[in-house]
Amino acid sequence: MSRTIVTRNKDVDFYTNLNSEQLIGQLCKESGAKYHNNNHGYDFENISFPYKMTNEESIDTATKLRTLLDKTEEIFPKYKHFFDKKSTSEDLKEFIIYYSDIFEKCGGYECLG
Repeated sequence: MSRTIVTRNKDVDFYTNLNSEQLIGQLCKESGAKYHNNNHGYDFENISFPYKMTNEESIDTATKLRTLLDKTEEIFPKYKHFFDKKSTSEDLKEFIIYYSDIFEKCGGYECLG
């Protein structure tokens, strides 16, 4: 499952699935960036990345996500359930770098559904 995302920079493709959307949201929360909590009134948090961001919010998110790069070994145990069993903190680092670059270049985005 994924959402259709339209970026303001037509040269940037933003691909996600439910798993990566939830991981991005958790990492955004961890770093202090904008995230979405869609708990529908339940007691648990259902965190995902926001449905839209302005260019400024996207750049802020990229910057804040990059602050986690020096902590990937420390925080990986908290997020390892999002990855394959053979994954390491390096995989989390690559994930953060990949999506930080997309956030920085996208010019903002909007999810259409």
